[in-house]
Amino acid sequence: MAFLLRESFDDPLSALSPLELLLALDAQRRHQAGQEGAASKEGASSAVGPQSNDTSRGLRGFRAPRIDVEETKKQYIIKADLPGMKKEDVQVHLKEDVLTIEGERRDDREEQGSRRHVVERSCGRFSRSIQLPADADLENAQGNVENGVLRIALNKKKAPQETKKQIPIS
Repeated sequence: MAFLLRESFDDPLSALSPLELLLALDAQRRHQAGQEGAASKEGASSAVGPQSNDTSRGLRGFRAPRIDVEETKKQYIIKADLPGMKKEDVQVHLKEDVLTIEGERRDDREEQGSRRHVVERSCGRFSRSIQLPADADLENAQGNVENGVLRIALNKKKAPQETKKQIPIS
């Protein structure tokens, strides 16, 4: 049973080649080093560390959720990690034999003019698509969110009974 997984994001760096990504990381490092040097010249320092800026956000853009796909005798179970997300911010839909999970984690900054010292949590839009096997019952799919985990259950269709019929030969 093969599942085909697809990801897409609004992260502008997700389409870069490995070399282009390394060059972007180097440019970001040089940019941050320039900011740190300017801060130390002014006598300003941070007890937490260098100030993060919005240019680094592309490198930490929200990635599609990690998923597990489990097959039992009667159904397929898909689980997606969506920590901190509300069910209103996530959409799940089926088109033909493809299940798509889409959503957006919004920036929850307290004040827009605030100065950030460490930014590790990510935000942005995501989309994750999974091509389902032919025996997945798309009509009776069920989903729920509990403790930051989206769980989708798809029953398996019953295999058609093979009938053997004798054909008379004249």
